[in-house]
Amino acid sequence: MCGIAGIIQFDKTPNAEHDLDNIRRMTDRQNHRGPDALKVEKLSDSVFFGNNRLKIMDLSNAANMPFFDPSKRYCITFNGEITNFLDLKTKYKLNDHFNFKTKGDTEVLLYLYILKGESIFKELNGMFAFAIYDSVESKVILVRDFFGICPLFYSFQNNRLFFASEIKSIKSAKGLQFNFNPKILKEYFTLAYISGSNTPYLEISELESCEMMSISLLDGKIIKKNYYSYNYTQDSTISFTEAKNEVKRLLTSSVERNFRADAPVGVTLSGGVDTSSMLCLLNELGLSRNVHSYSIKIADLSFDETSYQREVSQKTGTIHHEIEASAKEIKNNFFEHLNFLDEPCGDGATIPLYILAKEAKQNVKVLFSGDGGDEL
Repeated sequence: MCGIAGIIQFDKTPNAEHDLDNIRRMTDRQNHRGPDALKVEKLSDSVFFGNNRLKIMDLSNAANMPFFDPSKRYCITFNGEITNFLDLKTKYKLNDHFNFKTKGDTEVLLYLYILKGESIFKELNGMFAFAIYDSVESKVILVRDFFGICPLFYSFQNNRLFFASEIKSIKSAKGLQFNFNPKILKEYFTLAYISGSNTPYLEISELESCEMMSISLLDGKIIKKNYYSYNYTQDSTISFTEAKNEVKRLLTSSVERNFRADAPVGVTLSGGVDTSSMLCLLNELGLSRNVHSYSIKIADLSFDETSYQREVSQKTGTIHHEIEASAKEIKNNFFEHLNFLDEPCGDGATIPLYILAKEAKQNVKVLFSGDGGDEL
């Protein structure tokens, strides 16, 4: 988890000092997302990027962002992880076209865009939100991943576009105003979350999943579009055995790619289908031994899955940690955890997960989790 921020201004009389002060404020406000490196760049009198980096891939300072190509024409600020970056690097023979100075996914992502343009986005695997500036075409693009895992908020005010990984980052900029969005009340109390591009503020929107925004500084034209659409056409020719084997292959490949990191990685273990399957696949790949696993221990026996968690941990050889989420712990962490939520969320699991993450931070930098398997 890194943090990105940016200001794109359309004034005919730029105020670079004011914008530079605001991009610093915005980046400072979300430093908890990436405490390993903080960097802001004035890319032109009209474009400012910031980045809070959490070092996961390539721990060197050479991979800090905002990151430029050697010509300085292109610059990227990036949050997330492209899990198939090595496959794409090989597929498009990037080593033949570029001299790499890092070993991470950021540089690969930027060079893929330089080589293939927007068409490369549909080939990316992982979770991501990023902005790329092209100084020759005077263009900025914002892109969010297929499922909307990485957040990306934006606001048009004062002849400027402000964007960031967190709402509170945009709100920290001077000279802006924000009003409560009453449209979200009915939806939130029905669904327990806010959907689509809506946020609690009328002046702030969220880029949706599979969506990109292209901003031209030459004429101020803004185009928002989907860069990918899903095809759910059923293949009736595949047998049950073939389908079963293909699901296993895809899951194994996903687990292997996502577990790739240069920083210590741990796993969450709920005792349910998703995390248990994930850990067993890691075990088959020979990657689970002595990995730190973390579980929430619920005091209410009707919800407690400790026995299943311990069984999977013992089978896969993890160093297991059980964190008790008592009523007292929930109360003690309630307001602290709210500080990290930009939007209201009715999921009661957020506080226990916050408690788990604080414990896990002592040993690992990344937590590998399963989501959705139980629902399937």
